Amino acid sequence: MVQAFGLVIHANIPIPGLEDAAVSAVSDVPLRIHLEPERAIVDPVALHAAPVVRVTEEGEDGAAPALLVRHLAAGDLYHFAYRDGTEFLVDRAGTDVRGTWRGGATIEDTATYLVGPVLAFVLRLRGLVALHASAVEMDGGAVLLVGPSGAGKSTTAAAFALNGWPVLTDDVAVVAPRGECLEVVPSYPRVRLWGEAVRGLLGRSEALPLLTPTWDKRYLPLGTGQAGFSARPLPVRALFLLRGREDAAAAPRIEPVPPLAAFPAILANVLASQGVPDDQAGDDFRFSSRLAERVPAFALTAHADPARLGALCRLVADRVAALPDLSPAPARV
Repeated sequence: MVQAFGLVIHANIPIPGLEDAAVSAVSDVPLRIHLEPERAIVDPVALHAAPVVRVTEEGEDGAAPALLVRHLAAGDLYHFAYRDGTEFLVDRAGTDVRGTWRGGATIEDTATYLVGPVLAFVLRLRGLVALHASAVEMDGGAVLLVGPSGAGKSTTAAAFALNGWPVLTDDVAVVAPRGECLEVVPSYPRVRLWGEAVRGLLGRSEALPLLTPTWDKRYLPLGTGQAGFSARPLPVRALFLLRGREDAAAAPRIEPVPPLAAFPAILANVLASQGVPDDQAGDDFRFSSRLAERVPAFALTAHADPARLGALCRLVADRVAALPDLSPAPARV
């Protein structure tokens, strides 16, 4: 048994990255995960007849999409099919996940899907909202770094960790209500980085271990050495919307974002909203509105030179330190 992303997880085999996860749980209902290579997890006839609820990165010249999600209504199951042959089957209650992989894929490859989009979908089915965001502990709360793939969330989070600010989560941030407060739930003690990002941070990509033997992606272990990990939920202190990097003297820089402008940016980065049951569809809007109203938002523009990431960390820390003290929000009428 391990605890990650606020869930109590029972898996049939160790899941790379989650082996030693032991964070606070916010859901009492266990998640059962069964992973086995070269295994049929769904009837092909039933799958062929199932409606498609999500497609990402349509393939060209007949190539399969990067991800195809179908809803098997008869069994109330969701089927995730990745281009490399990796598959997952998730029940509608978000309590059971079965997975398989084929060919040259590995358990490490499968785990990268599982601890990203698949668990984000499980959380969404349970009524918990996950953002495309990383989070660090700062000034008694959690600072969210929000942005789509390629925005630099993981690189920025790793820079914070290497400069003394513990990380709560990388790439998938569960934000859960606790009374009138919104808290970020820790995930597991790793930050995943491409080799280029590792070179920018540490001088050479080989400075960190490979995430999987088939990719040039690596990970920064948290909770040991210089890079810290925060394993307890923390109230959201501020959120920073990551903008493009600039090779300009003014970068890095921070600009306030009013709630009305922050709302669509937050909504656009809610994970796994497509394909969830209709009775949960309005939750995304309510969550995004509440976060935009309650939490100060800023646009964060990094410098193109990785050597300036330390300056960016200090700039963010100074801005957060200048915010009013955390206090309970007024009751909603």
